[in-house]
Amino acid sequence: MHRALVVLSLVSFGWVTLAHGEAKAQHGSAFCKHPQPASAQFFQSSLSSIGPLEWVSAVNDFGVVAGGIAAIAPEYRSHHAAVWVSGKVTDLGTLGGIRSASESLNNRGEVVGNADDSNDTPLPFIWSRGQMRAVPGVAKGYAYDINDFGWVVGISFDADWFARAFIYNGQTLTYITSDPSVYSNASAINNRGQVVGSMRTSNGTHAYIWERGKLTELPGLGGNNDAAFGINDWGDVVGKSSDGVVDHAVVWDRRGAVDLGVNELFGSGTYSIALSINNRREIVGVNDLIAPVQGHTHGFYYYAGGLSILSSITVNNTTVIDQPRDINNFGLVSGNGASNATEWRPWLWFPIP
Repeated sequence: MHRALVVLSLVSFGWVTLAHGEAKAQHGSAFCKHPQPASAQFFQSSLSSIGPLEWVSAVNDFGVVAGGIAAIAPEYRSHHAAVWVSGKVTDLGTLGGIRSASESLNNRGEVVGNADDSNDTPLPFIWSRGQMRAVPGVAKGYAYDINDFGWVVGISFDADWFARAFIYNGQTLTYITSDPSVYSNASAINNRGQVVGSMRTSNGTHAYIWERGKLTELPGLGGNNDAAFGINDWGDVVGKSSDGVVDHAVVWDRRGAVDLGVNELFGSGTYSIALSINNRREIVGVNDLIAPVQGHTHGFYYYAGGLSILSSITVNNTTVIDQPRDINNFGLVSGNGASNATEWRPWLWFPIP
């Protein structure tokens, strides 16, 4: 796969294209032998200071950010999916209801998520070229990711909210599992058409990878509460795996499930989740303190065996909760921060060269 790349510069909070080319790499290269990024240090910018974006879900290689805004309607659920480009925010609207939410976007600027119809039923949507449309064949559900070819993954619900993972290739809707009694979720898809997520079986919840109709369960750390949340174009998968007591952030590569060591960095009273991995094999995720203050999360950055705490957001010299969501192929991290559970703000972490 060749992904179009651009060298980007931040000028007055706007992205300026300097050069472009193609990135090439050899599939199967060792996870720990990829070239080290220049620095794991970051500085932060609050998107809420330059536009009405209220939260962030993803960022693509061109610096386009998917997120959400508060709509004009007074209803408490009236947030709308939105995209941010060079300081300008575009409201993506809904499918006839009062609410929509973005989950991801690709390098063509196409956005996926879920939006209510006029009956307040959530539908998976694709937003492209200024138009929002529902994923055909899904009566109720969410879309979670889209690759650069426009293939979409997500979940479809039945009348009792039983979920089945799906992939939509622009023409055909396919369920990841042929058995309709298996509860499953699809979280991410790469440009090779590999899909990752989780499925519930008789002995717990397990992470999987799906490719060309073949479903493979990913090995865990010994517990029964695993899930995959991200995949890069080399097939490296990130997520969480339980040791039987707490969840650990892991990467699944050619060595199997590798504990990233986040719980040990933050202390034994934590659980952690790896959420996103780019083609340079940089990983971001969150840890959550179980004690003494549950819900106080911090972000982490991992590369080639090196783990560090992602530089914490500070507001008025006070460290706030920070939750990175995505990292693009240039190391730009998007996420959200809050001084408490109700005051969330969108942020970007820029790698310092």
